[in-house]
Amino acid sequence: MVKSQDSETSGFPASRFVAALLSAAVLVAFVRAGLHWIRFRVGIRWSWLGCIVPDPQSTWARVNQSSNTDWAVVFLADGSMYVGWIDQYTFNPNVENQDFLLGQARRVEEDLTEKYTVSGIGVYLNTRDVKRIEFIEGKPPDELSTAEAPEGVE
Repeated sequence: MVKSQDSETSGFPASRFVAALLSAAVLVAFVRAGLHWIRFRVGIRWSWLGCIVPDPQSTWARVNQSSNTDWAVVFLADGSMYVGWIDQYTFNPNVENQDFLLGQARRVEEDLTEKYTVSGIGVYLNTRDVKRIEFIEGKPPDELSTAEAPEGVE
């Protein structure tokens, strides 16, 4: 007959066990983050492996991934238009309108002729002011020709 060995002590587990458990959790988190990064880099580098790229689960986040090399034509509600690269953006599913920074921005006319280049880091915009965004493949369109900038704008 086998006797059971009931523990006489109760309470919090030994500190070495807690430290080992926390270390294992940190290790698992780093491995998962590393695998996510590797999937992203490999899928971007070799397009035929694009199916392994992690899905951001949001159209806004998907079109603004660093792998997207398209330039954005932003049509604002006030009638103005900008061409640039969506350099930074916010994504908060709990907020209706999102902020974004249009880098290397150019103010353009309706026919995409350039009015002027925005100096500085770009144009700070919010999606509440945007009617639509169209994407141009690759680089800014060649048909952008510099027109004379308004006074006070470089």
